[in-house]
Amino acid sequence: MTTKTLITLCAFRYALGRRSYIVPVVADYIKKAHLPVLARELIVREIDQANSLRRGLPDYAHKSWDDLRTFLLDQLQAEALELKKRMERYAHSNQRKESSKEK
Repeated sequence: MTTKTLITLCAFRYALGRRSYIVPVVADYIKKAHLPVLARELIVREIDQANSLRRGLPDYAHKSWDDLRTFLLDQLQAEALELKKRMERYAHSNQRKESSKEK
């Protein structure tokens, strides 16, 4: 992981249980940070795990984390779908090459 990714994860973990203005600031930053897949998966997992600890947090904190979770999941799903399509096109392309060699 890059230093930027590590610092972003540290900021996320710091803000996760806070009741302050920093929650939406960090959540918005993460949306724009272009983090690697593993970092985004980690954030989603930690938001899920923290759900039981978020009692008593202001509404804006709940909304910020829920919105970030949804945003990251949508990104991850779109990227997985795109990867699947690329793999299918590659496999189809290889099948055509193999069949043309046989002729």
